[in-house]
Amino acid sequence: FPMRGAKSLLATLVEAALALGAFFAISTVVLKVVGVTQSAFEAWSAGTPLLANNVALTYLGWGVFAPAIESNFLGRTLDVVDGMFGPLTAKWGVGVLLALVFLAGSFTILHLQAKALETRPLLMTFLFFGLQGLLILHQKSTGGAILMHIANNLLAVAASFGHITL
Repeated sequence: FPMRGAKSLLATLVEAALALGAFFAISTVVLKVVGVTQSAFEAWSAGTPLLANNVALTYLGWGVFAPAIESNFLGRTLDVVDGMFGPLTAKWGVGVLLALVFLAGSFTILHLQAKALETRPLLMTFLFFGLQGLLILHQKSTGGAILMHIANNLLAVAASFGHITL
């Protein structure tokens, strides 16, 4: 999918913000169902490690570079799947759902290996990448997903350092 779709920057920003809000709302409900007492945001920020013992590198690495790379890779992977199996968005059905579940599961396993995360953040990682995939397919662009991911990670990094509380 191209980095820039046909949507305006404002529409892309609004949809990214709505997707991020939906992620936190869905995560809050899911975590309550599985009996987690902390907020979704607290659980999410707990999985953000310090990078090279440096706050600035952590903001840049986890807050900007990692999300841009991961979201772009997710978009490119969806593009490959789209090319191999036909237009994913031509029929919003089981094929799209299976592709998103597979890719969200793959990204969750990547985070399990990279960060040694426990169950709660991994469940949220799965939800996050599933929603990101939907946003990419909806916008036919990775731009909104990259913005959503950067905003999410910057909030998580800031919360992990105690710079913000939600």
